[in-house]
Amino acid sequence: MSTYSKQSREKRRKPLRKRAKRLDIDVSSLTAMLLLFMLSAVASVWASYDRSLSFPILFAIIINVVLSLTIIYNNVSVLWLSKGIVFIAALLSFYFITQYSHFDYFLETGGLARLGRLTSSLFPNMIFFTPHINAVAGFVMAPCVLGFVLTKYSKKTEQFIWGTCTLLIIYSLLITSSRGAWLGLVAVTIIWFAMRSKRFTSLRTIHYMAIIGIVISMVLIAGFIFQWKITYSQGSELVKRLPLCTHIIN
Repeated sequence: MSTYSKQSREKRRKPLRKRAKRLDIDVSSLTAMLLLFMLSAVASVWASYDRSLSFPILFAIIINVVLSLTIIYNNVSVLWLSKGIVFIAALLSFYFITQYSHFDYFLETGGLARLGRLTSSLFPNMIFFTPHINAVAGFVMAPCVLGFVLTKYSKKTEQFIWGTCTLLIIYSLLITSSRGAWLGLVAVTIIWFAMRSKRFTSLRTIHYMAIIGIVISMVLIAGFIFQWKITYSQGSELVKRLPLCTHIIN
């Protein structure tokens, strides 16, 4: 059974503000950046063509900034904060998994989409809001890593709970078919393992990681360009045939 030492428990109970100072992080600069980000979001609403569409995102940004500042300047346990994040992500994942076939995801195709519809067909329709599928992937990606950590280092009585939450998060992330979230999760996992390695401090290892990152980025950019060219050529061909189709219909 894995247990925490008394010293590590006291370390996790320290507020984030004190831990930031210990890590030589300027809390006032962090606060200024968060407030600047919130003000830029408010200013961007005035440039939108339909402000009613921007208000939900604006409110979400304001809530996140206020919550972040509250966590930084108050005595919030990092451990309990991590548990809360994973639990909320697991609830969203459960809702997403059980209601997948009831959402309006008609454009989602492929084996993973069929798998999501199959598993969710076992549950009744309980929709009270329809999340964007990429938003779900982005939300549960970071808690997925936290779930692994909690499952490994928690007490034996809690490992089943956090393991179940992590499995829900993994499955929901899988059926989102979000390649960007998958790539981000893989990158974070590689960095985490590298930082735990004793060879991470080697300059040669850092160079290798940088080269791998550049190669992956170039492959992704090339794939996006190739896909854009195919889409553009198909659209151009459709535009060329549009007058002929109109003539036939008339």
